[in-house]
Amino acid sequence: SRCGMIYMEPGSLGWRPLFNSWLSTQPQKVQDTCGKLLTGLFDWVVDKCLRFVTKFTKEVVTTPPINRVQSLMKIIGIFIASTFEEDDNPDEKVLKTWIQCFFMFGCAWSLGASINGDGRDKFNEHL
Repeated sequence: SRCGMIYMEPGSLGWRPLFNSWLSTQPQKVQDTCGKLLTGLFDWVVDKCLRFVTKFTKEVVTTPPINRVQSLMKIIGIFIASTFEEDDNPDEKVLKTWIQCFFMFGCAWSLGASINGDGRDKFNEHL
């Protein structure tokens, strides 16, 4: 177009640019001490869980994958903010442990949130 805009389908872009943008909004300590951990967790789990939900479960309400990943980031972000409200300089080891817990909780309640009861049992075993 004349104004230089390029339209891309959300599915072709994927969730990684959204994740990178979200990570840059987290507290500096999280970026410095847990950035690689979060990136590794997302890379390791998210695509596998999205694929599992699509292939082996039925959704009560169809939800685009990007929205499920965005919900995961929001859940983790809420817990991170709460952690920093209680302690503005948490111990690195404790923070990394909490981040892993936030991630697993968030996966269950975002990536698997829209599936039916039978699918939830399968998803819990998969996770």
